[in-house]
Amino acid sequence: MGKKPAQAAATKQKLIDAFWSLYTQKGIEQISIKEITDLAGCNRGTFYLYFRDIYDMLGQIEDALFHKETFPPFTSESCRHMTLRQIIEKMAAFHEKHRRYILVLLGEHGDPQFAERMKRQYMLILAALPHVRSLNESARPYYIEYCCSGILSMIRYWLKYEPQLTVADFILTAIQVILPESAQKILDQLDSPLDDIFDFEHLSEWRFLQNHLDTDADLQYYNTVKMTRTHQTTKKEEET
Repeated sequence: MGKKPAQAAATKQKLIDAFWSLYTQKGIEQISIKEITDLAGCNRGTFYLYFRDIYDMLGQIEDALFHKETFPPFTSESCRHMTLRQIIEKMAAFHEKHRRYILVLLGEHGDPQFAERMKRQYMLILAALPHVRSLNESARPYYIEYCCSGILSMIRYWLKYEPQLTVADFILTAIQVILPESAQKILDQLDSPLDDIFDFEHLSEWRFLQNHLDTDADLQYYNTVKMTRTHQTTKKEEET
């Protein structure tokens, strides 16, 4: 007879916690399934009830972080009618709740694909800023990439060196640093709906954003990444 849902969820979480305690210390390529199961007090067969391999485990953790109810796309209908203050509060809740994961995933042993997924979220909202739309078409993608990379670097610095700074204060600081020309105008519109501040209607015209707006393309991309990782893990397991 299979485990009850609550018991199964607890076992799965125990495996995830064991993996995470190892992942905070070393890269994923140095972690074995045996290490995880030994630490969790489970056998190898139990691991495979929930995960295909270690990369699948990491992928499931990241997918849970980016679930639409946890981290909804800024350009979704539900967000476009929210105020900027509400969005900042939602982002603050996300970072506070998942701080222990974000710090590691963006850190020395982190996953570059996670950083890319976070960057995509910031990319979409930056691309909708009126002053970005006014930039020369060839300069836009470079400017957005520059800003998004800066945001990720700021998040890393904040979580590592100034964790006492509240998320809301960090976000407001990031706005002032990344967007000095527009910062005051944005801050003056904290209680305005996003639709009144950002130009979402023309995002689909931007060729370089097509992949970021296409959920199916994103899904296909990440599935390809996971398949590659699965192959790497299987090969590693066979060698050991």
